[in-house]
Amino acid sequence: MGKAKHRFIFPERPLVSEDYSLECADAVDGLRLLRNDSVRCIITSPPYFHKFDYGCKGQCGLDESIEEYVRYQTLVAHELLRVATKDANLFFIIQDSYNGSGGTGGDFIQVDGHYKVSAIRGAKVTGYPRKAQLMVPERLRLAFASVGWIPILKIIWDKMDPRRAARDRPSYSYEEIHVWAASPDHYWNRGGVLSPFRSVSLGQTKRPYLNTSRGDYSGTRQENPSDTKRRIIRSMKNREGAYLRAVWPIPSGNQPVVWLPGGQVRGIASFPLLLAEICVNLGSAVGDTVLDPFCGMGTTLLAALKWGREAIGIDLSEKYIRAADVRIRELLEGK
Repeated sequence: MGKAKHRFIFPERPLVSEDYSLECADAVDGLRLLRNDSVRCIITSPPYFHKFDYGCKGQCGLDESIEEYVRYQTLVAHELLRVATKDANLFFIIQDSYNGSGGTGGDFIQVDGHYKVSAIRGAKVTGYPRKAQLMVPERLRLAFASVGWIPILKIIWDKMDPRRAARDRPSYSYEEIHVWAASPDHYWNRGGVLSPFRSVSLGQTKRPYLNTSRGDYSGTRQENPSDTKRRIIRSMKNREGAYLRAVWPIPSGNQPVVWLPGGQVRGIASFPLLLAEICVNLGSAVGDTVLDPFCGMGTTLLAALKWGREAIGIDLSEKYIRAADVRIRELLEGK
């Protein structure tokens, strides 16, 4: 039986790969170094609009306008489509930003291994009401579609985080995973990750289904509902869990910490390894190449290598590239 993690089942066993590369560069510049049609799966999360100051000169996310931010991400999307194979998948993790005061509070910047309050409190965009969502994910969906990516699904990542309280709205405790395909014939391993069957569903597999529909479906393209039910039950008996739905409950967890000769490097907004593992198993096969153009501390690369894929990471921050390399080496040494 496959390995279960929280609410997810991995039927296959991990097969560690050692083939990876890291490039310290701007995302667009780094992508231009890659060959056409060379990457089958992309998993990434760019710096969000006016959320965090990573202390890295030239970083995206601190753009003067939403339009400038979207233009840059559109350039990234264009290069991603160029390097993607014809059956590639893109998992793009994003969260919206609120129009705020632009003052201090809430967000954090890492300085010499320590946190302090950054000089941004949400965005401060003229022409938008204070507290308004800026609809960044929606803008990016339209931009990516204009480049040629095919929108497949918007998945909700429920971060299961009780700390995110707000006084005048429900807590914003989720992020969006936009699934894109390079073509209608994109690769998809729907059995690569499953969720446990509900008790009601399990009960159906333990007894024969004897009902018979009275309708006459001969000569039509419709299937007898009773035959459909029996076919579904047979399918359930042949797998360990249900196919995934579009809400993934995954705790955000602690941020990674790496000690380098110059001091401690701590992640600021790294997504959990489990999330990357799910995307890797759904969107690629063993031996495929997985790419993250905003790789940060290398979580996507860790997931790819753990499951037998080749991995490429690009990031503007030299310290994050070094930290990612340390984390990967620790994985490979302990495999």
